Amino acid sequence: MHQLRKLVIFIAIILLDAALIGSCTDASIKSIPLSNAYPAATRLYISSHYLPYDFRFAEEKRYAGLPLVTAISPDGMANLQLLGEEDDIQSARILIYLPIDADYEFANQQYTYFGLLLNSILGDDAGMDEWLVDATNSIAERSNTSLMGGAIASTPYSTDAGDLAVNMYVRLDEDENGFIMALVVGDWLDDIGYDPAHSVWQP
Repeated sequence: MHQLRKLVIFIAIILLDAALIGSCTDASIKSIPLSNAYPAATRLYISSHYLPYDFRFAEEKRYAGLPLVTAISPDGMANLQLLGEEDDIQSARILIYLPIDADYEFANQQYTYFGLLLNSILGDDAGMDEWLVDATNSIAERSNTSLMGGAIASTPYSTDAGDLAVNMYVRLDEDENGFIMALVVGDWLDDIGYDPAHSVWQP
């Protein structure tokens, strides 16, 4: 928990500094589907971790030929996305938006949503909390001309069924007013986007 607090402070104070910039790297981990490693991590089970935070669930739609269920936080600045059948989730991710001028309390709340996803799938794994710290630091160290292209830090999470990719993604929005951040469990780094003016997420 102490490391989580340090990471939130890092995000709120350092990552939100517009002078901090990074570059995009390709995630090369070949991931197994989420349900292969954690069949108990169903749509209902993962969703249950977000219901106490008043996430509003939308009707199921189709994406890449698979069912997609999404849920949005009360302020519209976080979006849970679950790809796959009810009992056969292929990938899950939580996307958050962090304005440049976000205060510590807001950043802390947003970051809580990352922890909920990890805990709902991987359980209480202190090693993954440490990885989030390292991933964010790694992204911050990839200084280049801008974060407009996005930056990715990935790790293969070893399971009995094979390696499950866990990715941290950060991109500066087009107006440079904030950061789109995503924690992705499984192989799904496509179509990560947010329109802060209308609180609309992709896909």
